[in-house]
Amino acid sequence: MAYQTIQTKTINKIKDFTQMRMVYFMITIGLIFLFSMKIVISARIATVGDHMRRLEIEKTQYEKDIQILKSEIAQISSLNNISSKAREELGMTEVVGNIVYLDSSSQHIASTQ
Repeated sequence: MAYQTIQTKTINKIKDFTQMRMVYFMITIGLIFLFSMKIVISARIATVGDHMRRLEIEKTQYEKDIQILKSEIAQISSLNNISSKAREELGMTEVVGNIVYLDSSSQHIASTQ
C-alpha cells in the first residue's frame, strides 16, 4: 500500500511536471507568435509610412505645377498679351476713326459718330 501511495505521488508529480511543461511550451509559442506579429506589423507600418511620404511629395509637386499653370494662364489671358499677339501674329491693327456696325436683321447701318 505504501508502495502504491509513493507510485501514485510519483505519477501525479510527473503529470504535474508534464502539465507545467505544456503550459510553458504554450506560453513560449504564444510569445513567439506575438513577437512575430509585432515584426510583421512594424514592417507594414514602415511600408505604409514610406508610401505616404512619396504621396506627399507627389502632392506638393502637383500643387507647384498647378501654380505654374495658373500663372501661365493669367499671363496668356492678359489683355496686353492678347493685344500684342493680335498685332504681331494676326496682323490686326487698332481702329482709327468711326466704327460702323451692320445689323443683319434689319439691314440698317448703325454708326458711332
